[in-house]
Amino acid sequence: MTRIEPDNKQVDPDQIEKLQSEVVKLKKDLKKKENKKFFTCGSCIIIALIIILALGSYGAYLVALSGVVKVPFFSARFYQEPKPNYIVATKMMTQEDLQKRLTDLISSEAQKQKKTENLTVNFQLTDGEITSLLREQIKKSPDSTSKVDFIQLGILPDNLELFIKAKDPQNLIFSTKFLPIIKQNKIDLNILSVKIGNLAVPKFIYSIILENVGENALNNALASLSQRGQIEEINLSSGLIRFKLLIKSIK
Repeated sequence: MTRIEPDNKQVDPDQIEKLQSEVVKLKKDLKKKENKKFFTCGSCIIIALIIILALGSYGAYLVALSGVVKVPFFSARFYQEPKPNYIVATKMMTQEDLQKRLTDLISSEAQKQKKTENLTVNFQLTDGEITSLLREQIKKSPDSTSKVDFIQLGILPDNLELFIKAKDPQNLIFSTKFLPIIKQNKIDLNILSVKIGNLAVPKFIYSIILENVGENALNNALASLSQRGQIEEINLSSGLIRFKLLIKSIK
């Protein structure tokens, strides 16, 4: 039977100390990595929260500016109900009134110019008259009547301002400034600016929101002009719009 002799070799104390030192260092390195990982994840979460908060605040600010929805804190500080450049004093005018005035003017000019063909006629409308014609067009459209609470067209020397308060959607106040231009004997609108409440929005919003109010209503309101003659010029002054018409024949 074999006898096992005890191992009398002694461990070097320096090696033990060295191993203990390496263990301590490994623990420290591991702790640093864990702390760094935690700090990195925590930083990402904080940054994400800050971005979300900033975007949310900016979105709330934009909604408050539009006035469509009342946003706590933001609406009270950033929204004031917009007003038109001035209030138009309406003067009652219907399509029949417009046609009669135009017919009388053409007849008068034919006598002055002593001809019945290729007459040049200058015709003008005030802001009150053209606003009355626009409102007449709105009343003729049940869909527009249900949506529009107030509409006016202000005439400034350098642009026209269409101002609308809506019934549906509620609280919507829409305004646009534009220049009227002639396109294929119809009035086309060169949009300069568009606002919902106090919020300036891209110009293409105009066609989305005012599908049946802007160009269509204006052209329908002034249909008598384009039917009787060719619109050659449009000129603006304060409260007044002037049209130069070419009447090819009064017969």
